[in-house]
Amino acid sequence: MNHPTAPTKLSQTDLIERKLLAAHGKWVSLPDLHKASGAYAVHSRACDVRRRGHTVENRKKTHPITKVVESYYRIPQPEQPELL
Repeated sequence: MNHPTAPTKLSQTDLIERKLLAAHGKWVSLPDLHKASGAYAVHSRACDVRRRGHTVENRKKTHPITKVVESYYRIPQPEQPELL
């Protein structure tokens, strides 16, 4: 049990939730979410954020030349356009 005055360590889900909320509806790349949280399973942590009641959108873009797939996440804001 934690002491009431001891600092609480934030979970990877907490850190991803904070990063997405701080983006105010803008898309956040998977590498940025990894850097913010240390999570390798960003998709699973995004699912955890959904379980907390947030709508978390995921978009994937494939680079036309390299064919590398880039993944982005966001918590949309009201009347937020769907543009990436």
